[in-house]
Amino acid sequence: MPRFRLLDLLRFLRQAKGLLDIDMSEEGLREWLRKLVTLGEFLTDLTGTEWDDDALAVLKEMVESDEVYSAVYRIVSQLISDDSEVLVGESAGITERRVQAAMLPSDKPANPVLWITIISAVVKIIAVILERRREKN
Repeated sequence: MPRFRLLDLLRFLRQAKGLLDIDMSEEGLREWLRKLVTLGEFLTDLTGTEWDDDALAVLKEMVESDEVYSAVYRIVSQLISDDSEVLVGESAGITERRVQAAMLPSDKPANPVLWITIISAVVKIIAVILERRREKN
């Protein structure tokens, strides 16, 4: 397991603090997710496991692929907005072609459970941040 220096830890904490400022517009959320990917890269460098690398690769693909991100944004924004009806599958823009476009960089196929887990974690993190913001106001 790689070692990190105090300066690395301080940089990590500064970047983590940047996650507290979230803009729920389509581009704002994309930039926030890119910050999350940057933090994830720091953390995955500290582990010797592959599953976190795979999860980060999926998150990165969700953010960087315009086609995939469009569907992810609709799902996340619907879940955050407390709408009772959440579109899934093709009604949210998730088609077989989009899933195939989001294959992991290695030859592993996209894992739907991993996708759902990542989206769920993102929604929970955002919900906590937004709730804290409401409490302060």
